[in-house]
Amino acid sequence: MSFKKYAEELEPLLDRARDEGNQGDYPFTVYATLVRSLEALSPATQDLLCLLAWLSPDGVEEQLLTATAEDLPDPLGAALRDDIERADMIRPALGLSRLKADEGTDWGQVLTLHRVTQAVLRAWRRAEDQAGWDVLAAQIVNGVFPYDPVTVPKDWPLCARLLPHARALAEHGPREGEGAKALGRVLNQAGVFLDTRGDTAGAIAMLEPNVKLIAAVYGEKPPNYTVALSNLAGRYTDAGRLDAAEAAFLRVLEIQEKLLAGDDPALAIILNNLARVYWRRKDFARVEPLLQRALEIGKKAYGELSPQVALRTNSLAAVYDDWAEQPGDGHRRAEARRLQEEALRIARAVRGERHPAVADYLHNLAVLLERQGEFGAAAKWELRAAAIMLSIGLLEHPNTQQFLNHLLHFWDASGQGDNKERLGELLVPEIAAVEAAMRDWVAEDRENRHFGPPYFAEHRGRMD
Repeated sequence: MSFKKYAEELEPLLDRARDEGNQGDYPFTVYATLVRSLEALSPATQDLLCLLAWLSPDGVEEQLLTATAEDLPDPLGAALRDDIERADMIRPALGLSRLKADEGTDWGQVLTLHRVTQAVLRAWRRAEDQAGWDVLAAQIVNGVFPYDPVTVPKDWPLCARLLPHARALAEHGPREGEGAKALGRVLNQAGVFLDTRGDTAGAIAMLEPNVKLIAAVYGEKPPNYTVALSNLAGRYTDAGRLDAAEAAFLRVLEIQEKLLAGDDPALAIILNNLARVYWRRKDFARVEPLLQRALEIGKKAYGELSPQVALRTNSLAAVYDDWAEQPGDGHRRAEARRLQEEALRIARAVRGERHPAVADYLHNLAVLLERQGEFGAAAKWELRAAAIMLSIGLLEHPNTQQFLNHLLHFWDASGQGDNKERLGELLVPEIAAVEAAMRDWVAEDRENRHFGPPYFAEHRGRMD
C-alpha cells in the first residue's frame, strides 16, 4: 500500500473525537496507525488482543487462556479450544509490535503485548463501545485463583503466576458490576497470598484498591466492606503504619457498633485488632479497656470455660506483663501472672493437657516468671510445654524448638546447666506425666473427649 493511500485511510481516525480519558500515554498518530493495523485482523485475533490488553504486560501464559476458554465468548473461545485454530488466530498478530510469543514455561508459550499496544487496545474498544474485555479478564483470573492461598502450599506457584495479572487489573480493571466483584476477590486473594509470603507492602498494594472497589460496589456496609477494611488495617499494623491502621479499625468499629448488639462476638474481634495497634504504640491505657471489653463479650457469648475466653485472658496477661516493663508500672506484673495462670487453668479444663494451646500458655507463664527472676519455676513450666508438643508428635514445629531453646537458657540461669546433658532423660517422664493428665481429663467425660492429638488445622493460625 502506498504511503499516500495509507495516509488517506488514516485521516478519519485522526479526525475522530476522543474523550480526554482515552488519549493514553502515547502520540495520537501511534493510536491511529495501530488501530488501522488491528482492524485488518480477524475477529478472533482482535478479541485475543483485546483480552490480553487487560492482563499483565509481562506476558500471559497460553494455558491460562486455554484453561478458561469455556468462559470466553466465540469466536475467541472456539479458537482457543482447537489447537489448529488457536495457532491460526495467534500467527497474524505476531510482529508489528503487536504480539510476541516466547517458549520457556511449563504452561507453554507466553504471549506478550507491548504496553503501548495494550493502551491503544483499551482505548480503541472503549471508543467503539465494545467494552467488556476488562470484565472477562477479571473473571477468568478470578476463576482460577486458588480458594485458600494461606494454608495450601501446593497452590502457591499458581498464585505467584497470577500475581502479575492481579497487579495489571488493579490498575486498569473494571470498577463496577460483576467485573468489579470478580476483581475484588482477585485483589483480596492476591493480598492474602502476599501477606502469607511476608510481603506486607505487596499485600497493602493489593488490599488498598480492593477496599476502594468494595466501597464503590457495595458501599460501606458489612460484611464486604468491613472485612476488606479490617484485612487492610491488619497489614497496616504489620507495616507499622499505625495511624492508618487505627483510623481503619475505628471506622470498622463505628460501622459495626451501629448494627451489632454490644455483646456480639464479632465486636470482640475488632476490639482485639484495635488494641493491637495501641499495644504497638505502648499505649497501654487504651489497650486495657478494649481487651477487657473483648474478654467480657467472650465470657457472655461462650461461657467462662471456653477456648475463646482462655485466648483473650492470655492476651490481656501479655499486655499487663509488657506494661510492667514501663517505669513505675512494675506492680502490674502480679495481675499479669494471675491472668496467665487463669488462662492456663481454663485451657486445661476445656482442652486437656495434651494440647498446643496449653503448651503456648505454659511458655508464656515461663517467660513471665523469667522476668521476675524465677528461673527455676520458668524451667519447670517450659519443660512441660516442650513435653506437650513432643507428646503430639510436633518435634519439628517452630514452637517446639523455641520451647526447648528457652528451657536450656532457664536451666543455665537457674544453675541447673547440668540438666542439658540429661534433656532426653528428663523429657521422657514429663511426656508420661502429660499423657497421664490427659487420660484423667478424658475419663471425666469419655463421650465428648478423646486422648489422641487434636485436629491440628484448628490451631494452625495461632501457632504458625
